[in-house]
Amino acid sequence: MRFLHAADIHLGTTFRSRPEVGRRLQDALRLSFEDLATVAVERQVDFVLIAGDLFEASRAENLSLTVRAAVAGVFKRLDEAGIPTFVAPGNHDPMTPAGVYREMTWPEGVTIFDSAGPRSVAIETTSPKATIHSVAHTSAATTTNLVERIRGDDDGRFHIGLVHCNVQDYAGSSQDENYAPCQRSDLVGRGIHYWALGHIHAPGVVIESEHPPMVAAYCGCLCGLGYGDLGPRGCTLVTVDEDLTIHREFAPIGRIRWELLERELGPEDDVDAVQTAVRRHVESLGLGDRLCCLRVRLTGRTRLFGRHDDEEWREHAEVLRDELGLLDLEFDRQLRPVVSMDDYADQPHILGELIRTYREMTAAGEGVEASALADVLGEESLRFPEADPRKMDAEEVGRYRRRVLDRAMDVLVDAFVRESS
Repeated sequence: MRFLHAADIHLGTTFRSRPEVGRRLQDALRLSFEDLATVAVERQVDFVLIAGDLFEASRAENLSLTVRAAVAGVFKRLDEAGIPTFVAPGNHDPMTPAGVYREMTWPEGVTIFDSAGPRSVAIETTSPKATIHSVAHTSAATTTNLVERIRGDDDGRFHIGLVHCNVQDYAGSSQDENYAPCQRSDLVGRGIHYWALGHIHAPGVVIESEHPPMVAAYCGCLCGLGYGDLGPRGCTLVTVDEDLTIHREFAPIGRIRWELLERELGPEDDVDAVQTAVRRHVESLGLGDRLCCLRVRLTGRTRLFGRHDDEEWREHAEVLRDELGLLDLEFDRQLRPVVSMDDYADQPHILGELIRTYREMTAAGEGVEASALADVLGEESLRFPEADPRKMDAEEVGRYRRRVLDRAMDVLVDAFVRESS
């Protein structure tokens, strides 16, 4: 048995924040959806699963005629190829009385799960035979655990749970989001062999076990929608052996690539060095005919700090964009000046005084420095997200506080120089 797992297609996305390229992005998203049908037909899948957010909006009136025609064409092609499709509405396109799923006409081979109550559909033509269990979002703010409503059976069939949800204790999840929240433990022991999940835009495996065979996975969004969706996107081809062994294959069919190049510059790096790095990065992507939006994040202490204004950087970006055939390119400059504390340590101003105090504290040793820093800043201010001194031993606390102080001085020196320049 082979099936295709897709989710978070978001047809009808307008890309309003990028009006200059919005139309091309909309076309690429629609073509990615059409490619989904091509993959399903060419790989001879038994059925297609869509785990929510097929549409960006909940009403058909918000969809262009082009998008509606693409949807009709894709499902008609799958239906004519004898490939049934199963759709679980998500939080963007919930099943409501006046919603998009009620307003549009669907081929006979398309099953829309239309209730928050569990529904099961048996497939007798596959080997092994399968049963798909699903529930629908019935509002844009489903805060209840939908996974708990789904349960399979130990009957020799392959059981699939199709649901749009947020597994909150999964490392790749939106942990603070309350959209159909559940925990990893909720997915275990429910008689489900494969959880076809939607909502998280990055592909990833939530749970995987061999005995008994069980996989819970997000396939990610079909096509990236912005810089929050970096790298290749697509769908997952799942093959199931007679002994219920599960094989997964990522199919990167998304026609839009959102990419981030992070480059730390040295003191002597210039614009030529930046342009060379961008060219090499784009060449390494192997884009083919895919559209690409590239953000280049520049950091580091460099002589380029303050050397070019915003308009000049935009011109550099436009030249590279056109040369490399990119849809968009932007520079995110987080550059810092090339400075040394020695240049300011003897100066009769506040920065000089801070540097002298800092050197006195650090010269006295970690113990004295840590105590002094705690007196000045207080215990609460010494905690950063990546570490908590309450969970460290005394030696680790000393090193940690020294890093805090070094970082604070770095920021102060930069701020002073920026104000002065």
